[in-house]
Amino acid sequence: MDLVIKTSIAICASYFLFACLSLYQNVKTARKTGVRYTIAPVHISNKFWLGSQKLLLPLLDRLPDWMTKSWLPVSVYDRIWRHGFAPFAYHQSSTILVVSPFKLALWTSSPVAVQDMIRRRSDIVKPTEELSVLNVHGPTVTASEGEQARRYRKITTGCFSHAMFEHVWSESIAKADILVRRLVGSEEMPGRVKKELELVTFAVVSQVCFGISVSEEGEMILKEHKPHMGRISYWESFAQSAENMGITFLTPKAILKNSPFKMHKTANISNEEWAAYMEDMIEEKRRERERGKVPKTPNLLDSLYSASIDPDEPLEHEAILGNIWVFVLGGFHTSSNTLHFIFILLAIHPSIQSKLQASIDEFFKAREPSTWTHSEDFPAFLNSHVGAVIAETLRCFGVLPWIPKTTSAEAAPLLLETPEGDTVTTMIPPHTLVIADTSAVHRNPKYWPNAEKRIEGEPEPYAVSSWNPWRWLQNSGNTTTEDALRSDGELKSLSTSGWKPGSYIPFSDGARACIGKRFAQTELCAVLACVMRECSVELVTKGEGRDHWLDARQKAAVKLNLDVGITLALELKSDVPLRFSRRRHGQTINGED
Repeated sequence: MDLVIKTSIAICASYFLFACLSLYQNVKTARKTGVRYTIAPVHISNKFWLGSQKLLLPLLDRLPDWMTKSWLPVSVYDRIWRHGFAPFAYHQSSTILVVSPFKLALWTSSPVAVQDMIRRRSDIVKPTEELSVLNVHGPTVTASEGEQARRYRKITTGCFSHAMFEHVWSESIAKADILVRRLVGSEEMPGRVKKELELVTFAVVSQVCFGISVSEEGEMILKEHKPHMGRISYWESFAQSAENMGITFLTPKAILKNSPFKMHKTANISNEEWAAYMEDMIEEKRRERERGKVPKTPNLLDSLYSASIDPDEPLEHEAILGNIWVFVLGGFHTSSNTLHFIFILLAIHPSIQSKLQASIDEFFKAREPSTWTHSEDFPAFLNSHVGAVIAETLRCFGVLPWIPKTTSAEAAPLLLETPEGDTVTTMIPPHTLVIADTSAVHRNPKYWPNAEKRIEGEPEPYAVSSWNPWRWLQNSGNTTTEDALRSDGELKSLSTSGWKPGSYIPFSDGARACIGKRFAQTELCAVLACVMRECSVELVTKGEGRDHWLDARQKAAVKLNLDVGITLALELKSDVPLRFSRRRHGQTINGED
């Protein structure tokens, strides 16, 4: 026993010494870059750190600020969004190097650096090791790099055509009608609104991308053969599998399959069930092709299946499964969370909601949603109050709080801004995780007026306090961002509204911008316009009167700061009770905030 103890002590001491030496070398490397740096005991993507945060963070939060404030806000993925621009304000720099034993991480909120890192394709690349968390069922376009990524992107982007967006538009309007019926007059219960929104967006992506109809209860409806009769529904299997993605990533498959723990059992069952549903999709597609049925306008499943039977270079079966998974994830969870944030924000800001409703009423008069078209009405929505609400929500509550890249085996040049505002080229060390902090970019007060607005009682500026959709509405005569913020005119364009390139990146940018950008914009515009045409949304209060409403509003604002984090995408992890009620045409709620 003494030998075991002595050996253990020796191993721990050796590891500690090695870590100290590595940290010393990394500090020397960081100093050579000229970038402001801070020292952290952990690297943000270390698996042990990721797996132990629930245990360690309550203890770390009790420590004095001087011990943690320089590094902890940029070392916990789930908290990056909450802090916004605060870590960069603390370090008085738009770019920070976080130096830990063994690895470096560079965080930036500079539009100049963001634009430069997004353009780079060979020396600043995707961190495929960290992104492999998405490869639950096989390799994906999101977590691949190089030739493999280019091939997957070519296969999957071909179907994102005008015909697909027309389909997204019509499906979103049809599902929005169901959503309204289910929300109006429904019993108030935790998670009700969020679940209904998830079912709607899940049904849209299933129908448009894979030709799969989904019942209102989340069951899979196939045309050609008996649906998979599993232990959980089509929707539940994906929702649970996605929710437990981190557990799947951190747990070896053998342990996941045989573990007695509930969390492992849930992850394993949901993964098996979802895999079976995907096999049903592929089997139905195979039967269609055997009968010679080839669609004129292929959907995503058609594109993946066609690639799998390519005689020259067939796409591997696991890649079909992996890419089905990641496109459902991107098309369902992100849109539902964005809509959830929008409805809560509209309830908190009734004057903005009233103006939005009045804009929809004025634009469409008495036209029914069934007569709206993607080709004519979608651009009009996107460049109106509807588009402004969506754009501002994505600024404050973007789908991903960060965009990760990494340098390769060689140092890579990167354009950075100095604290004085000059632009310099800096060599970033090899194997450095390079992260565009989207939440900080979108709340950088240098580029976004009132982005750091603080209300009484806030420990840090809340994103909800600076949420102002009308900053996107510009009259043609406006020349400054301050004018734009005060403007109540017509939206010119979401891409040319006067903001600095690189300062607004909810869908990334450039050649590697999100494949589903137009899909998401189409769905969000259609669902939001349809719901707000028919409904008003209010906070549920404990009693009548303004004092009760102000209390509910304050609690909602706090939750939209402290309870927002990232699981699959940015989401509210608690509940803000909402009440939806039918409008008479032209009726708006009390417009006083």
